[in-house]
Amino acid sequence: MDTGAGVAAAGFAVARLLITPPDDAFLGRLADPTGRQSWPIRDPATMLGLRTLAEPFGLAEVRADWARLFEPGADPVPLRESEWVDLPGGADQLVTALEQRYAAAGVRRAHVGACPADHISRELMYLAHLAARLERDPRPVGQRGGPRPEDEILDFATTHLDRFAGDALEAIRARATTPPMRALPDLAVGVLDSMAALVATSAAGGR
Repeated sequence: MDTGAGVAAAGFAVARLLITPPDDAFLGRLADPTGRQSWPIRDPATMLGLRTLAEPFGLAEVRADWARLFEPGADPVPLRESEWVDLPGGADQLVTALEQRYAAAGVRRAHVGACPADHISRELMYLAHLAARLERDPRPVGQRGGPRPEDEILDFATTHLDRFAGDALEAIRARATTPPMRALPDLAVGVLDSMAALVATSAAGGR
């Protein structure tokens, strides 16, 4: 069973790869068998991604693939919830509500720059933050009387990521050409699957 800390670490790593071009050190760890062996979760989807990462790749090719998939320009993969879901209140209302939700849980905007709150990376970071809290700080999220971390994970995943993440990840899978970018959807699914398993174990009293 993956730990909350392990799921959080994998979640932060995947989230960063969805928002920041990978540097040589990170790609070097992915290319190294020892680095892949140290990936913090081992669920079936993650193992598929790690097997893809065992294929050879060049650093420059990966960075070019990342830019083609995600940088603003010709036709980047849509990665915002508001780009996939019809929202009666519009994107601005969703972004405001999410920023308030993150702030209430103690999640700040550090290291995300101008990335909007409904970007898949920000939403994964929020779940990773909650997963880390499961073991070290299981108190309610936000104000007194707020939800437990495991309940907030379940509610947030159901009402946000479950509505668009699958489509966004499949769009990445269809267009990625290098092993790290082809592995990214499986690594992200692995985080979400491990998060669900973590919540189920916690609900059953196994935390």
